[in-house]
Amino acid sequence: MVRSTCCVVLLLLLSVAARSASAIMDGLLPNGNFEEAPDKSQLNGTRVIGRYAIPQWEISGFVEYIGSGQMQGDMLLPVPEGAYAVRLGNEASIQQRLTLTRGMHYSVTFSAARTCAQSELLNITVTPEIGEVPIQTVYTSSGWDSYSWAFKARRSDVSLIVHNPGVTDDAACGPLIDSFAIKTLQSPPSTKGGVHVPGRSYRLEFSVGDAGDGCVGSMSVQAYVSHGSVKVPYESQGRGGYKRGVLEFTATDKRTRVVFVSMAYTMKPDGTLCGPVVDDASVVGVHSHRRLLL
Repeated sequence: MVRSTCCVVLLLLLSVAARSASAIMDGLLPNGNFEEAPDKSQLNGTRVIGRYAIPQWEISGFVEYIGSGQMQGDMLLPVPEGAYAVRLGNEASIQQRLTLTRGMHYSVTFSAARTCAQSELLNITVTPEIGEVPIQTVYTSSGWDSYSWAFKARRSDVSLIVHNPGVTDDAACGPLIDSFAIKTLQSPPSTKGGVHVPGRSYRLEFSVGDAGDGCVGSMSVQAYVSHGSVKVPYESQGRGGYKRGVLEFTATDKRTRVVFVSMAYTMKPDGTLCGPVVDDASVVGVHSHRRLLL
């Protein structure tokens, strides 16, 4: 009897250890695109009634399950991927439990669109880290944009919580969300004394180009670092391409802000706004060959 009990305890410990070791893989979260639908008995029109009605997720507050092509008055509610998305109304939230590797850095990406409120934002929490993501008006044919939020895993077992803190007269008003994914980030190399040493010279290098999406015209990106700036013009043919930009500067503090601003107004033939792509940005010590990716 004692031997049998010990075997059971050992099996339980091995099971717990295996679960702790299997951190979530990079890619779409379980039902991250909401294609696994709630049971019809858990829906009142578009509103989700059951707390655990959406597979893999737990909800709170006024949450709607929106199908592609659905209308709100005269406005189309587009779904960026697949057939379904979720809308978070007044003080609504949706969450999912995740197993991560403690101490690693991750980014959570998702798609979102404003619907009827003038100012919308989402609180993103991965316990105990929390951040705010403002949802912008996007002047594109889809109305959607992609967002990303990075964090360091302080625990191995965490909850990803997406919360709409807004309160409007229409309880259903709130951002549409879809396509939740996660990616493990490689930690930047540690440097003795920090990356930006006051008084030391550095070189910012980056690429300016187009996404090959038919955005044709004169583009320009202005980069600002410390007290310096540089403008990089780029003539886009809309078929992909880039040019390099360089800015040398002297660090005035231990932490230095790097800012990229699009200086031109570009529009596609269908009337949607478009613009340049910034990529491969790095900071290099002028008297060092070490390259520090941003």
